[in-house]
Amino acid sequence: MTDFSRLPLGGRPKLEDARGRTLQLSTYVAPSAVVPNGLDLTRGETEFGDMLNNKLGCCGLAAPGHIVQLATLNSGGIMVTVTDADILKAYQEVGGYVPGDPSTDQGTYMLDVLRYWRKTGIGGHKILAFAEFDPKDERMRRYANTVFGSTLMAIALPKTAQRQSVWDLVSTTGDGAPASWGRHAVCDAEFGMDPDREHDGQLVTWGQLQPYTLPFRRTYCYEAYAVVTMDWLNSVGRTITGLDVDRLLGDLELVTAPPQSRTPAEARQYVAALARSYLGRSDEDTFWARCGVAKPYPTSWCGAFALSILREAGLCSWTWDFEWLNQYNRSGFLWHLAPPRHTPELGDMCYVDQPYQHHAVVVRTDPLELVNGNGKGGVVALSGAPTHPHVFYPIQPLL
Repeated sequence: MTDFSRLPLGGRPKLEDARGRTLQLSTYVAPSAVVPNGLDLTRGETEFGDMLNNKLGCCGLAAPGHIVQLATLNSGGIMVTVTDADILKAYQEVGGYVPGDPSTDQGTYMLDVLRYWRKTGIGGHKILAFAEFDPKDERMRRYANTVFGSTLMAIALPKTAQRQSVWDLVSTTGDGAPASWGRHAVCDAEFGMDPDREHDGQLVTWGQLQPYTLPFRRTYCYEAYAVVTMDWLNSVGRTITGLDVDRLLGDLELVTAPPQSRTPAEARQYVAALARSYLGRSDEDTFWARCGVAKPYPTSWCGAFALSILREAGLCSWTWDFEWLNQYNRSGFLWHLAPPRHTPELGDMCYVDQPYQHHAVVVRTDPLELVNGNGKGGVVALSGAPTHPHVFYPIQPLL
């Protein structure tokens, strides 16, 4: 009988980037990108080694180790396995684990692991970039697995999974409640290969393949990332159908670089990349708070989004000026910038005055693309040129 109850977990709740710099995969994938119905990355392999996760809560490092296995298996035909010593070293450096002290075996945050994997590497294997996607977005998940060779996911495991040979949704209360057992990091290995079987796909966890159903994954998976590994990229090259690889790598480099090291052109690119990183999100409380505004917050928040991007980019420390807004019925910060013009540059602020006041960030000039706070659907959204008369406020004085 299946019994996973004694195996360590080690996942942590999702760690939000305080500066909102986590890139969204959907930003870089073309709508026309082809997504397969099924994919098997295992190539017949069934044993992957537990990478110490049978003894320690180091699943956050074991899962990347399994991604290295799948990436090398599918790029060169020979599966490369990260050593236990390398997993232990990474767990010590990322999770603060001290061998022999069980109180320090507390697992890791996935975002911390991804940053470490990119900057330091795990067992000599680095990633060039990573991008988040909605775990419930089946199309994006299948695309990510296809073009990157697996995805890194965090699951809020229910107690019902402890004795299931196939992880399936039983209920969402009691023993079926998310994280009633704990949190766990895994990687995708295979999905959709046989429509007649009882499970949708398989994960790699504790060194073995674990079948799961689609309702289970949609209910319990709360965090998911596509990672660009060096092993995978060396095989497929920088041209991946439907994916803007160079822009993804460039944006990640920009959002992680120290502000003082950026040239004016790089600063403009950074503002654009930062704005794009918020696409699909609705964080108006965060934006208003960054602009020095106390609750209750105004309903419209396009201006707060635009100003918070400039503040987050390290280009200004301005707060939202309600006195100027009320007196002149104009933006609460644009008066700080250079006089408006009709031709934009990357990173400039687009402003519509009539029939309503609206702000947006220029993220492309030809053709014009804008990222709007409080956009369509009440989230940060991408659009073309406004249909109403508009101008552009240059950010040049800040560079």
